[in-house]
Amino acid sequence: GETEEEVIISGYYVFYFVSIFTITIMVAITKKRMKSRNRTQ
Repeated sequence: GETEEEVIISGYYVFYFVSIFTITIMVAITKKRMKSRNRTQ
């Protein structure tokens, strides 16, 4: 009972942090690409 709930909660936290991490990386990559495109143009 308690252990299962703890595992589910921890899983949600991991998924939450991973999603934020991936979003931040994607934003950083897109910003870098935009900068590179502006420099080339």
